[in-house]
Amino acid sequence: MVTISRKEARQLRNLLQRSGLLGRSSTREQPLEVLAGADGLTIRCQNHQAAIQYHDPGSLTDARIVLPAKALEDFAGQDDTPVALETVADKKVEARWATSGIPQRRLYDEATIKPATVFPALPEQFAENPPGTLKQLDDACQTCADESIRFALTNLQLRSKQGQIVATDGRHAFRQSGFVFPWQGDLLVPRTRVFGSKELDAGSPVRIGRAGNWAVFQVGPWTIWLAIDSEGRFPQTDDLWPIAERATSRVEISVDDARFLGARIGCLPGDQEVNFPVTLDLNGEVIVRGKSSDQRQPTDLVLAGSFYSGPPRRVNTSRLFVARALRLGFRQFLFFGDSSPLLAVDGPRQYLWMPLAAEDAAAPSADAIRILSSEAGQANNGSGAGRHPKRQGTTSRMKNSNPQHTSGNGHASANGHASPNGEANGSAHETNDQAYGHAAANTATVLEQAHALRGVLRDALSKTNDLIGSIKRNKRQSRLVESTLASLRQLQSIDA
Repeated sequence: MVTISRKEARQLRNLLQRSGLLGRSSTREQPLEVLAGADGLTIRCQNHQAAIQYHDPGSLTDARIVLPAKALEDFAGQDDTPVALETVADKKVEARWATSGIPQRRLYDEATIKPATVFPALPEQFAENPPGTLKQLDDACQTCADESIRFALTNLQLRSKQGQIVATDGRHAFRQSGFVFPWQGDLLVPRTRVFGSKELDAGSPVRIGRAGNWAVFQVGPWTIWLAIDSEGRFPQTDDLWPIAERATSRVEISVDDARFLGARIGCLPGDQEVNFPVTLDLNGEVIVRGKSSDQRQPTDLVLAGSFYSGPPRRVNTSRLFVARALRLGFRQFLFFGDSSPLLAVDGPRQYLWMPLAAEDAAAPSADAIRILSSEAGQANNGSGAGRHPKRQGTTSRMKNSNPQHTSGNGHASANGHASPNGEANGSAHETNDQAYGHAAANTATVLEQAHALRGVLRDALSKTNDLIGSIKRNKRQSRLVESTLASLRQLQSIDA
C-alpha cells in the first residue's frame, strides 16, 4: 500500500493536464506509476513528448502501484487528507479516502506499462538557472505557433552558445539571454503550458540539463522532461532583431500609464477591423489612437506620464502585440522605420513584431475623444469620480497634430512628455515604481485567488469539452443505428 495526499494528487493532476499527459490533449490514457522505497515517494507519468516526476524524499516500505492517470480526477483535493492506494485481487487498484469525513472508495483496472517503455533518466550534469526562469520559459512558449507548416514554430529554441531562449510564430518573436545550458548547439523542444503552472515555485532556481533525447527541467520536487525535436527546422532569427542602439525613436511608458493602457487598448475603436489596428502617435505627446472604418471621430489615449525621444513618428500596428508586450512587462518601445519591426526591450529580454501598413495609420483629429491617463488615475482614486472623457477641439490642444509643428531639435519637450534623455522624468518614474510596488503587494492575495479560479475554470472547460465530444460521438452512433435499421426495413419490404 502507498499513501499520498489529496493535495499531492491535485498538484500532479494539474501538471499532467498542462503538459498534455492527461485530459483532452492526451492521445491515449496514460498509466501513472507510484513507487515507494528507501529513497521516498516517487510518482511519474510519461508519453512520447513529455514526462513528469514528483519525488518526496524519505524512507518507505517498498511498493509499486500502476493505475490510470485519470484516477487523479476522482481523489484530487485541496487538503492533506490521505489517499490509500493498494493493489487488490483481479488486477485491480483500490483507492480509499474521505471527503468531508465521508469514506470514499474506487476500484480501477491496474494499468500496464509496455516492457519496452523506459522512463527517461536524469542528466549527468545540471546547470542552475536563476529564479524567474520558469516565467521566461512560459512567456516564450506562449509566443510559439499553434501549428507548423514549413518550420518547427511550435517548438521553443534553446541556444547553448548564446545562452538564449527564442520563440516565434512568424508574426511576433520573443528572445531572452542570460541562461546556462550544459550542452553543445541548439535544441528544439515542444511548447508546453507546464512552465506556467502555479504548482511550480516560480521563485526557485531551475536546474536544466540534457539526458539523451530529452531536455530536463528540475524545480523543487518536480522534474519535467521534454522530448528534443532533432528533425525540425527552426528559422534563422538572428537577422530579424534590430540593434537597439540604432533606434531612431524611443518611447518610455511609465508604470501607471502601462496599467492604464493595458486596461483600455482592447476597447479602442477598430477592434472589429482586420488585424485590430491602433496608431502610436509620437508628436509632442505619446498617444495611442483607435479609429474604426465606419467612424469619423478617433479616440486618443494620451499617456500623460510617458515620454519619447527622437523625431515625431506615427506607427500603425496591431493592438494585440502592444497589449502582449505590456502584459510581459515591457515599457520601452523602439522604432526604426515605417516598415521596420517594432522592438520592446527590458534588459536581456526582447519582444519583436512587424507594424501594419503605414498609410493606414489613423491621423489626428481636432474633434478626437481624448482620454488622459492622469485624469483616469485621479478618477480611480476617487478625486475624479463622475468625469467623462474630454472631447478636445481647441487649437491649443491640437497644435502638435502636424508633425511639422515641433521644436527646433525635433523633440517636443516643452510639455514634459517628449524628452531626449528622460532625465526630467527620472524622479517621477522612481516614485511611480515605488507606488506600484506597494499596490502590487496589496493585491498579491487577490491575484493568487484569481490564478486559482482560472485553474478551476480551465479544468471545467477541459471536462466540458470531453463531455461535448462524447455527446457528439453518441449522436453519430445513434444516426448510424437509425440508418442501419431503416435499410433493414427497406430490405424486409423488398423480400415481402
